[in-house]
Amino acid sequence: MTQPSPENPNSAAVADFYDEFAKKQVRTGLNLRHYLLFDHIKKSGLKRNHDILEIGCGIGTFTKLLLGYVKKGGSVLGVDISKTNVSIATKELGSANASFVVSDMTDFKVEKKFDYIVMLDVLEHIPIEQHQQLFKIFRAHLKDNGTIFINIPHHDYLEYVRKNEPELLQIIDQSLSTDLILDSIYSNDLQIVSLNSHSIFNDECDYQRIVIQPKKTITRVNLIPQWRIIFRKSMLRVMALWGNL
Repeated sequence: MTQPSPENPNSAAVADFYDEFAKKQVRTGLNLRHYLLFDHIKKSGLKRNHDILEIGCGIGTFTKLLLGYVKKGGSVLGVDISKTNVSIATKELGSANASFVVSDMTDFKVEKKFDYIVMLDVLEHIPIEQHQQLFKIFRAHLKDNGTIFINIPHHDYLEYVRKNEPELLQIIDQSLSTDLILDSIYSNDLQIVSLNSHSIFNDECDYQRIVIQPKKTITRVNLIPQWRIIFRKSMLRVMALWGNL
């Protein structure tokens, strides 16, 4: 059994849960959520030569998509709390540009800094009291022009599951409203670039994706040329009038 870390006395139980959960991941494989999020990550600025840190990589299901995209110069370091997951991922995907390590992120430290940190449906499984330290670790390993891409279940959707289908919940499955994570982000020299509620498996929004980057100090304001402002205004005016016909 995995020994608990001093910072997280429940990490052993969590690791054991995901050791067993690996069997389900093997059966499930890639689904609609993976493909949609991969598309959103590319649109948020992922480049083929980027170095990526993937938190909660599991058995490497989503890692396969990342490696297929960045194989021409980029790399992926996958991190997971489960030794079983990391063993499977290493066996299937380990290569010169893909490596995997076991960590619950309380003790994570590498010399390298990353262009992208990807955490898909993982933050809700990390105790809220550890979020402050987690984002501190993220900032320490993120390049100054880097990006953090996070996807979490929508708060309202997870509350519905909690009341009506609790058997679907994992060992730690917190409902995270935006206010619960804002301080952890902004107090660690980071800022939210975009936050979108979106639907994947339900008519109602069942997920939220958050794009985060280091805070930037504005040293110069480049005003948009007046002709561009007039042109944009004219185009929007025409579209508005057309919509009212």
